[in-house]
Amino acid sequence: MTWDWRNKYIEYLNTEKLPSDQKESRALRTKAARFTFTKDGTLFKRMFNGSLAICLGLEDTEYVLREVHEGPCKNHSGAESLVQKVIRAGYYWIDMEKEAKESV
Repeated sequence: MTWDWRNKYIEYLNTEKLPSDQKESRALRTKAARFTFTKDGTLFKRMFNGSLAICLGLEDTEYVLREVHEGPCKNHSGAESLVQKVIRAGYYWIDMEKEAKESV
């Protein structure tokens, strides 16, 4: 696996090892409570509605954005609408809003 935003959550969920900085460790514990790591190596984020979204790495985000934005339905929506559709499709990554704006 390549190094990306998911690694700190995966490492914490596997080992429960926290950073030495107290502020950073508190933030990690708080944020990691919404994540689940399965035995097959998939990281999920629990969304506000209770559903689980697959956390994507950098190599998959462009494809998902393109499929939702320009896919079979050809729904050329705005960035905010695009992000909501990606979440409803069951995907999540840390810079969704920024990348959606760049993509649109």
